[in-house]
Amino acid sequence: MYRPIEGQQKIEPKTREEIRAALLPMLSSTSGNLLAESLKMAGKFKVEISTETSIGQLMNPKNLLGIRLEAMKKLESAKAKNFTDLLVKLTADKVSKMRQPALQTLARMDSVKAFEVAQKTLASGKNFDKQLVIALLSTLKHPESSTVLLKLLQTFKEQPIAIRLDILQAAKKRSEPSLAKALTAYEASIDKADPLAAFEITLAGGDVGRGKKIFFRNGSANCQQCHKVGKRGGDAGPNLLGLGARQDASYILESIIVPSAKLGPGYSPIAITMKDGSVVAGMLMTNTDTEVVVRNAETQKDTVCKKTDIANLPQAMSTMPPMGAILKKDQIRDLIAYLSSLKSKK
Repeated sequence: MYRPIEGQQKIEPKTREEIRAALLPMLSSTSGNLLAESLKMAGKFKVEISTETSIGQLMNPKNLLGIRLEAMKKLESAKAKNFTDLLVKLTADKVSKMRQPALQTLARMDSVKAFEVAQKTLASGKNFDKQLVIALLSTLKHPESSTVLLKLLQTFKEQPIAIRLDILQAAKKRSEPSLAKALTAYEASIDKADPLAAFEITLAGGDVGRGKKIFFRNGSANCQQCHKVGKRGGDAGPNLLGLGARQDASYILESIIVPSAKLGPGYSPIAITMKDGSVVAGMLMTNTDTEVVVRNAETQKDTVCKKTDIANLPQAMSTMPPMGAILKKDQIRDLIAYLSSLKSKK
């Protein structure tokens, strides 16, 4: 392939034409990194890419995602013939990251077809795709969009947990009074005495990748400051490696929202006043019907306190703040998905 000499500015017209002639077949017959480099050269030498070539680049699942998305933009801008039919096919593409932009583009170009895809997906699609179309319904300019969301709210408890949060979020973005009324009814139905009731919609449907970023990078939650996953993180709290194999999502949710509900041994500071006036302070290790074991933080020695000798045994509390006041519900859902994915002990 042609490479200009360093410092060379001018390229002869004949040379340009030769380069263009060499690039054209590569744009339609290659894939992956070679196609990416060919496209860069095509842009540099202003090679016009045909609609047929762009369609081929878009519909080839072996191509890099960026190449496919760029081809989709070109076809949308050109208003290519039958392009919306291709978009309908792409909403079921094997590459999951291709489906959402295809759906969004379809909504801009043909709201009727986008609505038809949404209905079909809600009837028989996977939860991930249902999440995509529910999010679409929050802004889709179709007369029946709010009606579908209202029906989902009215049958809320019958819907998979994985899409319930998405239903609420989509309904809140629309302005129809019927949706506002249904949302008010939902809020009123939540058991205010149960600290977990409002968060049950986060038990499924989260994204593991986003949850991992929250665990290691979210400065507000600061999970990695106190917890390790393997060798990465802090020591103030338990190592969470293998947590998903030991506990289910409900346990993880409770640990996030009400950290003091179940305390791991050695992670809760406590000071016990004995009947003789002495104080035993350290980390709570065990608390049975007959005795409490406290480990001294400096000496690492355990003191066994018989309950018959205890004057005051305070409620053990976790040093971890409740995440319900720090993270949004969709973030909590993603965090649960990540922690639940930690199956291996290695």
